Amino acid sequence: MKPDSNRLSAAEVIRRLELEPLTFEGGYFRRTYTHPHAAPEAGLPPGYTGTRPLMSSIYYLLTPETCSRLHRLPTDELWCFHLGDPVALHVFHATVGEEFQHRETILGPDLPQGHAVQAVAPAGSWFGAHLMEGGAWALLTCTLAPAFADEDFTPAPPAVLRRLVQAFPELEEVIGRLGRTEGARQGNAE
Repeated sequence: MKPDSNRLSAAEVIRRLELEPLTFEGGYFRRTYTHPHAAPEAGLPPGYTGTRPLMSSIYYLLTPETCSRLHRLPTDELWCFHLGDPVALHVFHATVGEEFQHRETILGPDLPQGHAVQAVAPAGSWFGAHLMEGGAWALLTCTLAPAFADEDFTPAPPAVLRRLVQAFPELEEVIGRLGRTEGARQGNAE
């Protein structure tokens, strides 16, 4: 008999997987893998300093009270859906003319409804994610190569948020939610 993981509460998933609040971004996480080999600075893409493990991966959990705050990274980030309810991943990528393009990917369990089980947030793009309306929680994995370091995380400043709202007025509510500092808060996972 297959267990119904969606019957677990977010608090139970957090406890079982030993997740902790990801205070600067939102949600809950635990690093699950860091590659044992590191690349020297000369072997890394531009923008990196020092040596860096070749790859890292985390469990990442979102609840209705949390979101992945709009931010950018110098590395592509691979998002993989595991369990729970659908998540909307919003990626805003600047074109050569400094105009933004928007891509929303719904990560979730319902392939016939068009859900994806993995998506990439390209390096340098502004991106964030939230649980879809009515969802209780979602468990994902986020993987980066080279490995993530805290200094890689750049939150979207107010000027970028204003430009995004100007470019996509229909997404003002989503951009506002994902762009707020309090949008990264940790909710009650009960």
